[in-house]
Amino acid sequence: MLGDRPASERGQLLVITALVLAVVLVGLALVLNSAIYTENLSTRQSTDSVGVTTAIGTGEAEIERAIHHVNRHNNSSNPKVNRAFDDAIRDLNNDTNDEYAKRGTSYRFQVTDRTNGTHLKHTNSSKSFVSGGSNSGQGDWLLAGSVPHLRDYRMTVQPRYLYTGSDLTIDILMNNAFRVNMTGEDQSGSEVTWEVYVYENDTGDVVVVGANETELLSEDTIEDLTTFEDGCRAVTSSDDEDVTLDFTNGTVSGQSCSGLAFQDHFEGPISIRYENADDNETLAESRSGGTYELAIGTTDYEDQHFHNATEDQSPYATHIIYSARVESHYARADITHSRTMRLYPGIETYVG
Repeated sequence: MLGDRPASERGQLLVITALVLAVVLVGLALVLNSAIYTENLSTRQSTDSVGVTTAIGTGEAEIERAIHHVNRHNNSSNPKVNRAFDDAIRDLNNDTNDEYAKRGTSYRFQVTDRTNGTHLKHTNSSKSFVSGGSNSGQGDWLLAGSVPHLRDYRMTVQPRYLYTGSDLTIDILMNNAFRVNMTGEDQSGSEVTWEVYVYENDTGDVVVVGANETELLSEDTIEDLTTFEDGCRAVTSSDDEDVTLDFTNGTVSGQSCSGLAFQDHFEGPISIRYENADDNETLAESRSGGTYELAIGTTDYEDQHFHNATEDQSPYATHIIYSARVESHYARADITHSRTMRLYPGIETYVG
C-alpha cells in the first residue's frame, strides 16, 4: 500500500503523477488550439473567397457600365467607340490598381477580345416600321443577315397602327399582318424560319402569333396553332396604349408568350427581316408602328436601310461594343484568384 512505503518513494510517485497530468493537459491544449486555428483558418479562407469574388464582380460591373457609356456617347463610328472604350478601360484599370495597392493587394484586368456590333433603333412612334436610309419606305426588308449574337430586342406597338381582323385564316394573316421573320439553320443543318405576327383583333386586343413557318402552313386557322396562348394576347383600353413585345424575355406586356420563343429552333447565325410593315392599296390603315431596338453582335447590317443617328430619323444605326472578354487577376500575400468572363450590358436574346 502507498501508506506503507517510505516517504521518498511516495514523493517520487507524486512527481511522476504530476508530470503525467501536465503532459495530458498540454496535449489537450495543443489539440484544442489546433482545432480553433483550423476553424479560424477555414472561416478566414471562406470569407476571403467571398471577398475576392465580390471585388472581381464589382470590377466586372464597372466594365459593363463603361461599355454602356461609350456605346451611348461615342457611337458615331466604329473607330471612335473602340478608342473611347480603350481609354475607359485604361482609366478604370489605373484607378482600380491604385485603390487596391493601398490595401496591399494587386488587382488588374485585361480585355483579351471584343465583339463590335450595331445598335438598331426606331424611336419615331408615329412612323411605321418601314426601312430608312438610302432605301427608305420598304415594307418588306432585311435588317441584318448572319447575326451571331442578339441582345435587348424589344418592340412597342399600338393597336391603332396594326392590321385589324377577326376569324383570320392563315392566308389572310400572312398577307396582311405585320411580321418579324428569323431565318437560319436548325440543329440538322436545314434552313428554317420562325415567324412572329402582330395584329389587332376585333375586340381591340393586340395579338401575337409565333410559329415555325412549316407549322404555320400546316394549319387552317390561327387557333389551331399550339403556340397560340392567352399570354400572347394583350388586352388594351385604348388604341393609343403601348404594348411591349420583349423578344429577350419572351413576353407580351409582361406575360410569357411561347410565340416569341424562337431561340431553341436555330443553331448558328440568323437573319432578321420585317414583312408587311407598310400600307398597301387594299388597306385603309397601317400595319405597324411604334418603337423597337435591338443590339446585334456584328457590324454587317443592311446599312442602306438605316439612317445615321445624326440625321434624327428612324430607323437608325449606331456603332457599339457588343461584348468584351476580360481576364481579372487578384492577388495578395495569402490568396490569389483569376477568372475570364464575357461581359456586356443588358440581357442576351440569342447566341448562335
